[in-house]
Amino acid sequence: MVLNVDVRKFNTKTIIINLFLLLGFALIGGEVIPSLIGASWRGFFCDDESIRYPYKADTITSANLVIYAYFVIIITVVATEWYFEDNSNSGTYIKLKVGRITIPPFLVRALIYIGYSQIGAACMYVVINLTKVTIGRLRPHFLDVCKPKDLVCSKNEYIINYQCTGDESLVLEARKSFFSGHSAISMYASTFAVLYLLSRIPRDLSIKSVLPILQTIVIVMGLMISFSRISDNMHHWSDVMVGIIVGVFFASYTCIIVAKMFNEPEAELLPFREQKADYVTVNSTKSTDQSTHTISTPENCEETCTNSPEPKQ
Repeated sequence: MVLNVDVRKFNTKTIIINLFLLLGFALIGGEVIPSLIGASWRGFFCDDESIRYPYKADTITSANLVIYAYFVIIITVVATEWYFEDNSNSGTYIKLKVGRITIPPFLVRALIYIGYSQIGAACMYVVINLTKVTIGRLRPHFLDVCKPKDLVCSKNEYIINYQCTGDESLVLEARKSFFSGHSAISMYASTFAVLYLLSRIPRDLSIKSVLPILQTIVIVMGLMISFSRISDNMHHWSDVMVGIIVGVFFASYTCIIVAKMFNEPEAELLPFREQKADYVTVNSTKSTDQSTHTISTPENCEETCTNSPEPKQ
């Protein structure tokens, strides 16, 4: 068994900067700016049946959606990394040191992938909220929550000047139909998990049906959340379809372009690590009759890290 363990110091400064940038970008672009802009005011045709559906409570609330998104990504990544580290006979692992605490290799790898998932999620969140307020499409239950005052109109007449008497918060949300945030977020999490599994589970896995079964389960859960938005009269079918496409796109972009999951087989590239940090590399080579250990420091790593000791015959 050949095991390479690379111990690196936790680069607190860089981690904080990246977190600050992501959170700031998501907060300003996804909350502050949309609130300042406000939802676009759109009129409607008197005979438009697509916005006359009754208002219904969410089957999947926003809180449920967030729980699902984090659950499917975190559980998938942590469980997979733990399993393959526990059952791996060889490989290279990175350990992070936070003070005197050393984080296990599988958890380091899991945190790397989870961190990548948050980059794509933050960018998508901004796109979702800015699009909603810019387009201002009316939800299927708009007239039910708006309750227009003294509305009298004839068939095919377009009404632009009207006054809603319903709950202001519900009316505001009823102007944000395009595109479905639930669909985008649920499919982002599902697609990220599917692509992650595809990149991490070995092709020579003895039970071939495991991977497609796991991927199908995750995709179906994402689709069911998306479709619930149609049955709840929260979105038109086209809103949901676009949301699904956006979620799949951002997840694919994050996995393939940002995280480079399929370009780096040994995905130990830690995006926020300190490039010139002190580290210790431990190379352990075991044979049936002898074990040899080499501990390398930055001063002598050039020689010992490139030439691992050969086991005696």
